[in-house]
Order: sequence, then C-alpha cells, then structure tokens
Amino acid sequence: MTEADCSTWCMKIIVLGAGASASIDSDRFATMDCFFTAALKNAQNNDDKSLVATLFSTLDDDRAFLTINSTCENLALQYRTLIGLKDKDNHAKVIEVVRDEYLSVLQSRFDGANENLERVLDQCLTQKKPDAYSAILFMINWLLGPISQEHQNKADELFGKLFDRFIGEQFVSTIVSFNYDIIADNALLNWVVSLNKQIADADLKQILTRQDAFKGKLDPSQIPDFDRINGSFPDPPNCEEIGKNATGGLSRLRLLKPHGSLSFCKRRENDEAKETCLLVNVQNRFSAFPSLGDARIIDFEGSTRFPRVEPLIVPPTSIKVKSYPILYEAERTFLDALENSNTKQVIIIGWSLPPTDTDHFNAIRSRILRRSPQHQLEELIVIDKKPSQNDGYFDRMEALFQPKRMKKVHQGFSLDAINSLSDP
Repeated sequence: MTEADCSTWCMKIIVLGAGASASIDSDRFATMDCFFTAALKNAQNNDDKSLVATLFSTLDDDRAFLTINSTCENLALQYRTLIGLKDKDNHAKVIEVVRDEYLSVLQSRFDGANENLERVLDQCLTQKKPDAYSAILFMINWLLGPISQEHQNKADELFGKLFDRFIGEQFVSTIVSFNYDIIADNALLNWVVSLNKQIADADLKQILTRQDAFKGKLDPSQIPDFDRINGSFPDPPNCEEIGKNATGGLSRLRLLKPHGSLSFCKRRENDEAKETCLLVNVQNRFSAFPSLGDARIIDFEGSTRFPRVEPLIVPPTSIKVKSYPILYEAERTFLDALENSNTKQVIIIGWSLPPTDTDHFNAIRSRILRRSPQHQLEELIVIDKKPSQNDGYFDRMEALFQPKRMKKVHQGFSLDAINSLSDP
C-alpha cells in the first residue's frame, strides 16, 4: 500500500499501557504501583527467592527506594554479607533464614508504601545508581519475560479481538506500547498469522523500525555459552539480508515501543555506540533474554557485577534518553501519527500517562494542537479500570486529546469491553 493509498483510509492509533497487560494476569503483569509486590509474590521456589532477595538487597544497599526502611536495609546488609562469604555453602541454613525474613519484611513494607516502579527507576537515574538500575531491569526481565502458553492464548484471544475490531485487514494502524513485556507484541504477530499471512524477517523490520535501527537479531536459545558474570556476547549475524522478501504486506502496520522492550538488548558498557539487538526465537516471535533470571548474574566476591548485556528499557522519567535509533524512531513516528490529519481515532487501553512522563504530555498536547480545526480528532476511546466514568482520569485524557467524541469504558480491558463498543 502506497502513501497515496493510505490517505484514503481512516488511520488509527492504539495506545497500550500496563493496564492492558495486567488484564491477562495482574499478579504477573503488574501495574507500576504493584510491581515490587508482584515480584515478591511470584518468588515461590528456592532459586527465585534467592534471586529476588539478591536484587532487592542491591536496591536497599543503594537506597534506591523512595522511602527508607532501616529494618530492610539491615537485613539486606546481613544477606549480602552472608552470600559473599567464601564458605557460604556451610552457612546455607542461616542464609535461608535471613533471606526469608528479609522477603517477609519487604512484603510488609510494600503493602503500605507507594513505591512505583518508574519512580524508583527515575530515582536510580537521577542519583546515578547504575547497579540498582540494572537490578531492576533484571527483575523486570525475570517477572515479565517468561510467558506461559496459557497466558499467550488468553492474550491472543483478547488482543486478537481488539485488532479485529480496530485494525482489520487494511493494516493502516499504529500500535504504541509503553509496556516492557512482549505479550501484546506476540499477540499481534499471532493475529497476523491467523489472517493467513506468514511472518518473515522483513515483516518484523517493517512493523518495528527502519533497516538500520538494529545491529542484528539474536535467538536467545542459540547462545548457550553466554557468560552470566562477564557478559561475553557473540556478535549477532549480519542483518543485510533482513528487509527482503516480505510476505505479509504489513508496511503500514507499526508497532512502536518508545520506552524499550525486553526483546531489545544492548551492551551495558557500550552506550556511545547505541547498538541494539533484537531478540527473536525460531518461530519469528519476540523473545526476552532467558539467562537474566539466573541467580549467578551477581557475584558478591569483591563487588557487584552485572552482565554487560541487558534489556534496553528507558522509563518515562525526567532524564530519559531516546537517542537509541529504535527508540528515537518510535518516539517520532508516534508523534507524527498524532499530528497526521488522516488519524481519526485514538484508542487508549490501560495507559495512565504517569506524572513522571511530562515529556509525552507536553509533546502530545503540542502535536494535537498543530492539527487544523478542520482536522480535529474524530474520536477518543479510553478503556481503563476505574470505579466511575466520571473519574478525573478520563477528563484529563479528553482535555489532552480534545476529540469531537469520547467513549469511556471504565470496567477495564476485556472481551465484554470491546463488544460494548459500537461499530465504527
């Protein structure tokens, strides 16, 4: 489909926030206010408890949280000291007792504290605490990266219904996901396949980005020799061939992730190059890096050392960096689509536009106001879990996007919510 052809279609923007993923399973795909509680709740087996305690102890050691808790900090210090012992195997029982006490106190702490994930990330960035920041990235990957078949099936059904309703087979749509997880991303690919369209390498490039925004692609299952301590990482395959032989005809269907993704991977110590690799499995579906959930990522014999490879995630904070090509393009494409007079409809699902994201609030307002009076946005649909349609959140979204018409769905993202919306 050419640019001229696109002008005859009503283009749409679908914006996905944490509430969209939480509709699949709120205990796993938690919203930002509930993330740390969800991490503790999902640490069920012994290895996961040790990993989560280790990551939390890094945050307490760096005083990364917004509220200070001396009990947690003392237990974190005890735990870090014990697991740093050269003969720690001889102290396994003591380590387990201290670990479990620490996790229990953490649970009580987060039950009464407002420790929003993205505010804590902002704190780590503004106060230059790279180890604490990396610890959170690994916790995000551990919690949100693995996706069960049951979760993906539910996502395929729910998001598939959404894509049927608002995209159809024209593929003239922009999907903007502010989520780090990849459950909606793969639901989109599975939906395309359900329409008898195969997904090739070139289609992934068309959906996500330009030819040059990724250094290459990697299949995480094919890097068994990844050194979890030093982060040694084989060079990705040359990507010159990616971009040829597209089969899906998806050139006007865009998936934008302005805040990064668990399927975007960068070298921690190579920020100047701004090189990013795309993680894709053998089925040509997006993948998270599996080894980041291994307890051996941290070595306390001397100093804390994280792998040099980590997810490319840039939260909506006051000093977010968008200069990575994949993030820069996502940001610009989203804002250009808002300003485009052919964009008639915006659908927002579970996106709160957090207070830390002043950049997006101001940029959206600026682009909306650039539209001429003759091209005012036709319709805004907001789906969120709110006690009332008169909640101030809906008013804030209406004031920001200034549509001719607005539909409010306050019971959250569900099949019933999509069915409740009348046909376009």
